[in-house]
Amino acid sequence: MTRITLGRLLSTGSRRGILVTMGAAVLLAGCHSKPTGQVVATVNGDEITQTELNAELGNMQAGGANADKAALQKAALERIVERKLLAGAARQDGIDQSPEFIVKRKQLEDALLVQMLAQKIAGGIKTPATGDVDKFISDNSNMFAGRTIFAVDQLQFDTPKRDDYVKELTNAHTMEAVIAVLDKLGIKYQRQNTQVDSAMVPPQMLTQITKLPAGEPFVVPTPGKITVSVITGTKPAPLAGDVARPLAANAVRNNELGKALQQRLTAERGKAQIQYQPGFSAPAGAPGTAATGTPAK
Repeated sequence: MTRITLGRLLSTGSRRGILVTMGAAVLLAGCHSKPTGQVVATVNGDEITQTELNAELGNMQAGGANADKAALQKAALERIVERKLLAGAARQDGIDQSPEFIVKRKQLEDALLVQMLAQKIAGGIKTPATGDVDKFISDNSNMFAGRTIFAVDQLQFDTPKRDDYVKELTNAHTMEAVIAVLDKLGIKYQRQNTQVDSAMVPPQMLTQITKLPAGEPFVVPTPGKITVSVITGTKPAPLAGDVARPLAANAVRNNELGKALQQRLTAERGKAQIQYQPGFSAPAGAPGTAATGTPAK
C-alpha cells in the first residue's frame, strides 16, 4: 500500500490557499483587539476592566465633591498600567517563580479571603440595641467618660537576639537608666515624643500602666520590636452623648464580628485534618487538635 502524505494529496493551489489562511490566523493571533465596553485599556494584551479601575479609585481615597473625576480616573488608570508594566518586568526576571514570591502571594491571598469573609459576616450583624450600647459605654470608661490623652517619652528598638537585656532593663527605673542599659549592650534605638490615646489601650494594660510610679518606664513587646515608654503628662479628653454613641455602637458591632469569626474558626478547626511535624504542634488546648499535635480526626 502506498503511503500518501498531505503534500502529495493536496494540489499546489490548495496548499497555497491553506498557507495563506494559516498565515492570516497567526497575524490575527498576534494582534490585540482595541479596548471597548467594560475594557478600558490593555497592556500587552492584559485587559484592564472598569471594575478594576473603580477598585483602584476606591483605594486612592482621593477627591471630594469638587474633585476632577476625569483626572482622577486617568490617574488611577495610569497607576494600574504602570503596575502591570513593572509586574511584567518582574515576570521577565523570573521573580514570580521565586520561593519568596510564592509564599508572599499565598499569604496575601489568604489575608484577602479572610478580609472578605469578615466583610460578608459583618453584613449580617444587626445594629446593636440601645441597652447594649449604653452598657458598652459604661463598661469602657477609658474610651468615653474617662478617656485620656497621655504625653509619652518613647523609644523603640528591634528585638535583640541576646536575652540579657531583659534582666538589665528590669532594674532600670528611669528612661535615662534604660538608655544607659541599651548603650552598654550596644542596642540601637530610636527616641521620640508622642501621644497615646487611652481608648486605644486594652483596659487591663491601662490599669497596670496607671498604677506605675511617676516616671517609671513600661515595656510593650510587639512582633520584632520592643517599645519602652514613660508617661510625661496627661490630658482629659472625655467622649459623651452624640459623639460617643456611634463610636460605641461600632465597637459593639466589631466585638460581635470578632466573636462570629472566632466561632467560625473553632468550627473549621474542629472538622479539619491538621497534622504537625514534631516540635511545631499547636498550643495545648487549641480547639480541634489533639494534645500531641496529631490530626484532629
